[in-house]
Formats: sequence, structure tokens, C-alpha cells
Amino acid sequence: MLLTNHFTGSSLLEDEAVVLKDYVVGQRLGEGSYGSVYLATYIPSGVRFALKILQNDCFIGRESKIIQEATVMQSLEHPHVVKMYKFLQSTSSFYFVLELAEKGELFDLVISENYFLEVNARRYFQQLISAIDYCHSKGVAHGDLKAENLLLGENNNLLVCDFGFSSRPQLVGFDDDDKSDNSEILQPIGTLHYTSPEMALRQKTPATRDPFMQDLWSAGIILFFMLTGRLPFDGRDDEETLHLIQTGEFSFEEEEQKRLSESAKSILVRMLALEPTDRPTLQQIIEDEWFGENLDAALFPHRHSLKQSSVFLDFSTQHHVTPEEEAVLEVAFRKIDIDGYGRITRDEVRDMLATLRGERVGAEDVSELIQLFTGNADSAFITYKQFRDTWVKKDLAHRPFRRRNDFQLSKIIGTQMDMVEREVVRQLRLAFDSVDDLHTGAISVDQWKRLFKRCEIKVTEEEIYSLMRFFDERDPSSGSEITFDKFLMGVVKREMLVRHPMGPKLAAATNLAALLQSRKVSECVNHGFFVVGLQNAVVEKLKNCRERLMFMYNDDIASDTENVYSFRYLGSAALLAGTTMESAGPMLASSSGPPSAALGLCTSGDFALSSSLGRGFGQSSVSESLLNNHGISLNNGTLKGNELLKHTMSSSTQAAVSQTHRALAFGGTGAVNQVNGVCDVDVILAPASLGYTLVRFRRIYGKTRDFHEAVAFISSLLEVERQQAMEDTLPRGESELL
Repeated sequence: MLLTNHFTGSSLLEDEAVVLKDYVVGQRLGEGSYGSVYLATYIPSGVRFALKILQNDCFIGRESKIIQEATVMQSLEHPHVVKMYKFLQSTSSFYFVLELAEKGELFDLVISENYFLEVNARRYFQQLISAIDYCHSKGVAHGDLKAENLLLGENNNLLVCDFGFSSRPQLVGFDDDDKSDNSEILQPIGTLHYTSPEMALRQKTPATRDPFMQDLWSAGIILFFMLTGRLPFDGRDDEETLHLIQTGEFSFEEEEQKRLSESAKSILVRMLALEPTDRPTLQQIIEDEWFGENLDAALFPHRHSLKQSSVFLDFSTQHHVTPEEEAVLEVAFRKIDIDGYGRITRDEVRDMLATLRGERVGAEDVSELIQLFTGNADSAFITYKQFRDTWVKKDLAHRPFRRRNDFQLSKIIGTQMDMVEREVVRQLRLAFDSVDDLHTGAISVDQWKRLFKRCEIKVTEEEIYSLMRFFDERDPSSGSEITFDKFLMGVVKREMLVRHPMGPKLAAATNLAALLQSRKVSECVNHGFFVVGLQNAVVEKLKNCRERLMFMYNDDIASDTENVYSFRYLGSAALLAGTTMESAGPMLASSSGPPSAALGLCTSGDFALSSSLGRGFGQSSVSESLLNNHGISLNNGTLKGNELLKHTMSSSTQAAVSQTHRALAFGGTGAVNQVNGVCDVDVILAPASLGYTLVRFRRIYGKTRDFHEAVAFISSLLEVERQQAMEDTLPRGESELL
């Protein structure tokens, strides 16, 4: 449908009486900050419309905002979005001729009934999500969804209206770094009670730049309002309301806890999660079991998967399994059988239930599922055949059991439980069970206390609370517990053993010392670590370990804020072979001579330090041609230490030497086979916060195992400084330096 009139400038506009000559304007239906809505009858046909009138005076210099709303509404054609028929303008006002919603606002209906039953709330919520899904697919975000902007039309069907805050994000200057006006970055806040925490903070983050996420948050508020008759974040004034939103503090009243189903409360809690990344996407909302009950696939005509899902994984009418369904069953089995032994244990059933629910589950729930799968509630495990037959032949999805809403194939395959190496999972399973000695499936503060007391490891209550907060951000004093999936993700994904000051104590108490060491090396190799102290102190400490580390040179190949110190490491394999720093074999051959003319190493005493620049001039394993270019003589292919002391290389010469060293070490002309137990490594130091240094590593030469051993050795030398840096961090154990 084309707009009947575009904004062209007041000089070409006519008076209101002329513009509205074909309409009879009747009673006022509603009023807003910038205008009013009236009942209007189109004289030629007698059809009634809603006429939204906005005064020009309210939009002087901002007429484009009105044009944007009209353009957006013109582009939308959906059964649950108010239809715009015409857009007009006079010398005094803008006019939207809209579909008439004769049944009023959803807000008034909720208030009149106190709250909706779940079946009614679900129906309206499905229609709302249908409209949001459609708008988002067209690149349109509403921006001000609230119960007052949801109207009721024919057959009490929901209609989304008032796109005054709507936007097409690609038209907004999100990526224009030169703009200083935050209004170009931060979209306007619609209605406070429906505003998401990230928008309320008014900070430039990816979340605040995403108006689509704001729509989904508002939808969660609307669902809460329909199910309870109240708003989840409603303080005594705007300031208190804003605080409640920013902290994510809401709860269900006792009556609501009893009345609402677990699945209804679950979708509310997830949609109103404080962190945007913890909230479900549109796709996940549509796939939610509570949402999907009695869902009409016609609400989502462009989502073909919904039409297929009515028969996919539905074994109620036939027991034939397609290859795709077989694959889903196998994935679901592996998700539960995370230790990879080929059978599901009782603990694994418990852990999956706890993961799906986000909290501890009772032994009776586990036994009920074991009974359904095996026929024996006391069975120790479930085989794949039993698992498959129960879903396919017994149609478990439609069988009544206590945790039916949670334990569904679609939810099981959506977890991350099998994304960890099996051997690591097995180690962590034993560690978790050593804390959860009663096999309840969750770890409390008291269980941590008993563990450390049993192991005679001294810890403070604050340390235990910090440990709990690392795994679960909720306040430990409120009774929060750690389920196995949180424990698993905390150790593996968030590297708790390495990044939290309590990591070594936890490893010691749960026999995870070997895992701690491997994770520490991996973390150091990939990301580095922080230490207390300035760069000079760090370097001096490493230089003092001459038996295993030989300082070679200081380089400028990194950025201006980093310094690179190159060391030669003598590893355990070299020590076992009787190799010393003085006798370590050659690494690089001469680029101009045969391999037998290889260069030797300079000993730790064969280098000089420049007091002004702080550079090490001792250099090993460089090509004969490069040395000759700088007038450094060779004696039988070997550079003598006392001869090197007679020469002072410039910083540019040293840089050229180090670059050649790296080029040859990584396979350039003149490279020779790597020597067991000998590794050249760059220690890269960068200043962090005041008094801290970031330590990172890069391999110049050597086998991977020797490089990892070198990293572990250097890390151990700096362990005290590293531990101190961790202890200076936030209570959660996440460093302020990061």
C-alpha cells in the first residue's frame, strides 16, 4: 500500500478541514504525550477507523521521526500488527488512519481479571511473539512494547500498535565512530518499567546497540504482567524502579509460586535474566515447551521448520525413525552420557535434570526416569537401546512424569554437556563427587567447608563465598548451589583452577593437581597471566636462574607498549642427556656453509648489558654471513665468548640478528633439526594496571613439549607474583586488570 501523502513542507500543505473532508471524527479513544486517537468514520463507505492525530508543534525539526513511523507501519502486513491505511498531513497536524481495535487495550483486560490463566496468557503471548518475529524478520524493532501498546481487535486477537520508537538499526549510525552525540548510538528508552537492564545503564555496549533484544525483554515483562497482574520491577519511584531493573531483582509471590507451572516460571526467569546472553533468542522462545503448547504453526508462516516439527520427533502415531531423528536420539544420549562410557548412569540422569532445571533435583525424580527407561527404579544405568526404545516405542515425550516439561529431546540437545573432552569430564566427575559426598547433585557452602576441613586446608568463609560466586553469581548466603554442569563449565570454560586464587586449594582438595598444571600451561600459552611487579623486576628474576634459562637479547619486534626478552631454556630431556648451557647443541646452520659448519651457543657469561638501553648483546646461533657483515670473526665456525665481549652491537644490528634467528628457527634457509630439551622462547612483557605486568610467551625454536615445559618452568618462577595478582582481584576472582 502506498502512502497517500509524503511530508513535503508546510508551504504545500492544506488546512485540516480539507485534508479530513472525507472523515467524520468522533469520540476520543485515547491520549498520549504528543497527540490523541479518535474514532473516525470514512464517509464514502461508512467504515470506521482509528485516527491518530499528532500536532506539528510537538515535532518541529523532528518531522523525520513521524515519517519514519509511517514508513515502518506502511511496510508491515501481519494479522497481529495494527494496519495503517493512510498517512496524511495538514498545516497543523500529522494523521495516521489505522485499523480500529474495538476491544480496547490488553492492559485493561488484565487489570479487570487480576491476572490471566496460563492458557489465555499463552495465547496472547504466542500472538505477540508472532508479531515480534515478523517485524524482526523485516528488520524492524518496535522499541516501546508494553501492555498499553497491545490492542484487542476482532475475536479478541492481539494487535501491536504505536511504532513511534521503532527503528531499522541499519539506518542508525551504530558504527560511526566520529559521532559524539550519544543519541545516535543509544536508542531512546521507551517506558521505564519495560526497559532492559542494559538499556537502563545507558552505556555503549553491543547489547544497548541491539533494539531487538529490548523487544524480547519487554515481551518477558508483558508475559509476567499477564500471568501475575503486576510488573516485576516496580519501585516506589522511578529511581527505585531503575535500581531494581539494573540489579535484576524480582521474585514470585507465594501464591504465584503455587499457581504457576514450573515451565511458565522457567520461561519468565530466562527471559528476564540480568545478562543478555543468558536470555533465550526468538528461536529458543518459539521452541520452548510452555510456549509451544497448542501452538498454531500458521502464526509463523515463514518458519517452515515449525510446520515440520509437528511430526518431527513425534512418535505418538508411528514408531518409524528417520535418519535425522536417529541422529537426534544419538546426540541426546551423548549429551547425557558425558563421560563417554556408552551408558547413562544415575548421576548423569541427575546432572542432566539439574542442568535443565538450573537447580538441585530429588532422588525420586531420578528414580522415576530410571524406571521409565529400564523398568527398574533401582537400575544402575541406561543403555542406548533402552533410551531409544523409551522415546520411540513408549513415546516418552507424551508420558506423564514429574519432570516432563524439562526432560524433552529438544531441550537435552540444546545443552553444552558433551562439549568437553571425555577424560577431563571423568576427572571432574570424581572431583565433584568428592565434594558432593551424598550424591545430591549440588554443592552448597557447607559441603565446601567440610571438604577443606577434611583435607586440612585452611580457608576463610570469604574465600568459600568467592568460590561459590565464581561458579554461580547468585549470593551464596541466599542458599545457591553448584550443579555439575556449572562446576564443569566453571573449570573448563572459565578456567577456575587457573584464574581464581582458590584454584590451587580446590585442586589439592579434589585430586585435580595434574589437571591444574595442564590447564595452567594451556592458559599461559594461549593468554598469558598477570604478575605483581614491574618489567625490570620480572626480567631480573628470570635472568637469575642461569642453570635453566639463558638470556639472549631484548627485542623491539612487538608493539610500542611491549618488550620482548628472548631466553634459551634447558629442559628435562636435555638434563637427562647430560647437556649443559655451555654444551648445548647447535640450532641453526650457516646460511652460506654446510650443516657441519653450524654455529654454537654463547654461554650465560658471554653477553654484555648496555646500562643505558638495558639490552643483552650476547647472541647465539646466527648465520656466518650476518656476523661477517658486522666484522665479527669466526674461529672454526664457532663464536668465542671472549671475542664477543670485544664487540658492541647497535640496537639495529641486534634487531637484525634476532629477526634472522627467528626466520631460521621457523624453517628458513639454514635451519636444522630441533634439539630435544632445548627451546628458545620470547617472554613478552606489557604494563597492565599500575604495578602489574602482563606476561605472555612465543616460541622461537624448539619442540612443542619443550616449549610447554619452558612456559611451565617460567610460570613457576613467577608463581608468587602471579598468586599475589590474583589475590588483588575482585571477590568473584575475576581480575580487574582484565
